[in-house]
Amino acid sequence: MKKLIAIFLILCFVFGVFAACEKAEGVTDAPTAASTEAPTELTTESPSETEGGKTVHMPEPDDAMGGPLAAEPVLTLDPDNMPEDFSFSLQFNVMGCCYYDSAVDELCGGTHEDEPERYTTPFHMSEEQLSEVYRMIAEMDISSYPDEYDPINDPESETKIGCDPEEILVLTVRSGGAEKTVRAEPAYMDEGYDDKSQAFLYVCRYIEDILYNSEEWKALPENEKLFC
Repeated sequence: MKKLIAIFLILCFVFGVFAACEKAEGVTDAPTAASTEAPTELTTESPSETEGGKTVHMPEPDDAMGGPLAAEPVLTLDPDNMPEDFSFSLQFNVMGCCYYDSAVDELCGGTHEDEPERYTTPFHMSEEQLSEVYRMIAEMDISSYPDEYDPINDPESETKIGCDPEEILVLTVRSGGAEKTVRAEPAYMDEGYDDKSQAFLYVCRYIEDILYNSEEWKALPENEKLFC
């Protein structure tokens, strides 16, 4: 009887071990959650963000965000056709202390004065005068001039002339959303060292003559300082 009980216990133990092995084997073979996921693909598309579970591609950088900047418009003038939006300004006299701006019809006879507003007056250039100024500026091709210009001294000459304080001419031309400014220093003579510099000085002197001979200029108070 004792032998039968012992055999029975041994069989129970064997069956128990066998069942445990089967269970462990099933757990090992089961796929994990990580193994069922699709592999991540690399992409070269633009940056993206996730909104509401959807992938939204971000726009490429524009000019304000570091992209290539658009080229500035170049001033082009046809001598035979003055555009309606043409305007110019000129700073002139010693140290450029006087100016006229056709865009706002403003003439100033002394920015260096203690009360420059006393030397500022409205002035409207006639259509004939403005048309002639435009033609001269268009024919001289102001876009071909450097921004900083010396119309008096030949760059190939070893001799340089000047004076102190210097007369400065700053001519700005606007049309079609484009603008060109030429600052000439020194500019106290009426003759340039070549045809190009002579054309620039001639245009500026023509504008100055119109301003100096106007009733508006003559009505300005006498300068307190000796620059004009």
